[in-house]
Amino acid sequence: MELSGSLRRFNVANVFQFLSMETATGVLTLKSGRTRIVISLRDGNPLTAEHTEHTKDQRMGEILIASGRLDKDELDSALDERRSKLLPLGMVLCESRGLISEQERSRLAVLVYTQIIMEALTWRDGVYDFARKDHAEAGEISQPLSMQNILLNAARQEDEWPLIRRNVPTMEAIFSPSSDDMEAWKQAVAELPEDERRLAAKIDGVSTIRMIAGATLTSEFEVARLVSELVRRGQVVRIARPQEEEDLLRPRLSVLSRLSRLAYLPLVVVCSLIILVTFWKNYVYPVLQAPQVAFASFFNAGQSEEIVNRLRLQRLLQGTMLYYKELGIAPISLTSLAEQGFCSREDTLDAHGKPFVLKVVGGEKKRVLISTAQLAKDGQPAQSQGIILP
Repeated sequence: MELSGSLRRFNVANVFQFLSMETATGVLTLKSGRTRIVISLRDGNPLTAEHTEHTKDQRMGEILIASGRLDKDELDSALDERRSKLLPLGMVLCESRGLISEQERSRLAVLVYTQIIMEALTWRDGVYDFARKDHAEAGEISQPLSMQNILLNAARQEDEWPLIRRNVPTMEAIFSPSSDDMEAWKQAVAELPEDERRLAAKIDGVSTIRMIAGATLTSEFEVARLVSELVRRGQVVRIARPQEEEDLLRPRLSVLSRLSRLAYLPLVVVCSLIILVTFWKNYVYPVLQAPQVAFASFFNAGQSEEIVNRLRLQRLLQGTMLYYKELGIAPISLTSLAEQGFCSREDTLDAHGKPFVLKVVGGEKKRVLISTAQLAKDGQPAQSQGIILP
């Protein structure tokens, strides 16, 4: 029987269920991107499982190091021997090195195979391919795992993990007995079922959930589930380490930081409004009101400054004469002359856009002198014109 297809249409759980019902023997290959999981089946039940990215040997080493059974140097040495002798890592650790017992080797293999298969069940994309064989060779374990039990445990974990994480947020969390009375704690542990008793005995205020799982060669889910139940009963409490406390506080500090930044928002808005009003008043509004004055140098392009100033001085003097004839007095400023309509506002500015200077001197016969603000080398106005009022 050959079986292949897409995991989008026929998910991993359905593939496992079908092969289990068909009591199929062969090799199932699952691919997702560059990652492959290869599972050997006997009569529809897993006999071996391998992961190309996170291999079986890597997982075994991580579990044994976390449990304190061996250090990294011992693991590297065992891996070198495994490659040279072409033996399974568990066999090297058990028979050649004597670091684990035969029973522990079997439990370790079951735990790693189950991890890989559980990971495969989380895949939602990829392809599967099953090739039937007449027989399947045993790997680290002689008897295959129960596919039905694996599927039931996967469904149970999916349902229970959200509740467990309320009490056990991370696998690095540490728990200790809540009571100082160790006799009461030992009595509580003794009342637990045998499998749970073995796990509860490792709760010592020092070991993490991951360390307990490695030391007992049990899945992290089973350890976390038991600890969560003991927390609910009030028999164990979590010990927060400094780094964990900091991690827990970080989201709260982030919120406070955002709120503190919001407190400066009104000040930023006010400063922005002041800058906008100043820019409008000093730059935008004058241009809109008198563009020729604002762009005097542009409009006067091609004319010399001297000619522009002389023409404007003449118009100012003419406006001053008319002002005097109509009102009978001399203008007090060129601004009032422009406001009364006797000249344009542009005429009150020289070629550089600076105001002309008006001086009225004399007694009965007043003399009006209008000059530029710039001074020549001798200290006198660069250009000026004047009239005597009748």
